[in-house]
Amino acid sequence: MISKGLPSTKSRDIGISDVTVEKRINSNVPFLNWRKPDVMAKYMDKNMVFELQLSTTFISVVVQRDIFYRLNDYFIVWVFNFDENKKYVDLTNLMCKDIYYANKRNIFLFDKEAQKASEERGELVLKCNWLDVDSTWHYSIEKGNGDGILITLADLKFDAEMSKPYYFDAETPYYEMYPFVKERIKKEE
Repeated sequence: MISKGLPSTKSRDIGISDVTVEKRINSNVPFLNWRKPDVMAKYMDKNMVFELQLSTTFISVVVQRDIFYRLNDYFIVWVFNFDENKKYVDLTNLMCKDIYYANKRNIFLFDKEAQKASEERGELVLKCNWLDVDSTWHYSIEKGNGDGILITLADLKFDAEMSKPYYFDAETPYYEMYPFVKERIKKEE
């Protein structure tokens, strides 16, 4: 479980504190009055929430959570565990795509390998993967390099504008190769 790796001595040493599970966050934003993230913590000077996705949900729910946390100064880490729910959730699922495309094309997994590494290291370890410019996963069985890289919170960078942490900025090379896409997105926004 994600919350077990966060309150460890090793995690406290890198600046993690105030770990809570399913604690309500209140807000004065109309129609977005409160949320109850799966796990919440402070990492150095950043408020963070971890939303563990074990099943599909509507894009409106994902967007509302993203907006709520951004407006209330929380970085949101969407975490998937496909080991438990391959029948309902996979990387081709539209909900998953909506999440990783909005997160510099990064996805975070808490699979059996990440869980085992978390237990062994005594800190939260996630598996990360990202889409390359050709829209294939950087790490894949087909490429012969596994299915992701194990990372810790100390490995993350933080996108303050979108309120999302990421490991590798896969958007920049994509937009360099396809600049018209970025311009079209800006126009639509």
